[in-house]
This record gives sequence, C-alpha cells and structure tokens, in this order.
Amino acid sequence: GPATSSEEYYPTVAINALMRVLRDGSVSSHHHMVVRSLMFIFKALGLGCVAYLPKVMPLLFHVVRTGEDPLKDFLFHKLTSLVAIIRQHIRKYLDELLELVYENWGRKQLLPRLLLLLQMLSRALHDEFRVYMPDILPRCVGALAEAERLGDYDSVHGVLKALEIFSSS
Repeated sequence: GPATSSEEYYPTVAINALMRVLRDGSVSSHHHMVVRSLMFIFKALGLGCVAYLPKVMPLLFHVVRTGEDPLKDFLFHKLTSLVAIIRQHIRKYLDELLELVYENWGRKQLLPRLLLLLQMLSRALHDEFRVYMPDILPRCVGALAEAERLGDYDSVHGVLKALEIFSSS
C-alpha cells in the first residue's frame, strides 16, 4: 500500500476499513453511517476520490441492489452527491447506475430521489446524456400517466422539473 507519509495513506486505510464493513451483511445496521463516512471522505478528496471508484462503486451498487428501501433511498441520495463531486467521471459507471434507476423506477417512494439523480447526471454529462433520453423519457411520461390514473399527483412536480433540466442540459 501507500507509504504512511503519502497523502493517499489515510484515505486509503479509512476507505478500505469502510469497505470491509459495507461487505459484511451482519452489520447492515451500520451501512448508513459507512456510506455517509465514505461520501464525507470523497467530498474532502474532491476529484482525488476518482482513483477509489473502481473499488467502491461495485460495492455501492451491490448494496443498492440488496438493501431495504430506506437504505436504497439514502444511497441514491448519496450517489447524486457523488455525481456532483466527480461530474463526467461517472461516465464509466453510468450504464450500471441507470440500470439501478430503471430497476427501482416502479418504487413510488424512491422516484423523487431517482429523478434528482437523473437531473444531476444530465447536468454532469450534458450532451453525452442525451443518448439515454429514449429510455428515460417514456418512464417519465409513464410516471405522469400513473399519477393521473391514480389521482396522486405527488410526483408530477419532480417529473416536470426533471424534464426541464434534461431540456436545458
């Protein structure tokens, strides 16, 4: 590993320790705090966190897939924050991230978080994000149709706001 005098030493040790806890399903009650700590470190590192992404992203994606809805909600929130930090460096993980968004699209309580994540991706990637619009727009229209069908308009503002961001990015 890096020498103790190296600038990467402490973040590397901390991230490795946090990853061990995240891998351990028996301490899933601590996963919120672990993700919060990871994101605190990433925020402090700024773009320096990009070097750690190959190790961290697959595990975060696994936790999103296997976690309960409150943890999923929190993780989508933190992934949105991460995109704000790393901007275009999310590109490498975009397909899997969008797959997670699509897998969770039908969960009404997660929709606001998913829409905010999509907005941040659109802002971070600009024109590159447009190629995903044929997959995203029908889902947005479907969410609007579902709101009308159920007479439950809670999600409408979020969907419209997302569409506005997509068109301006």
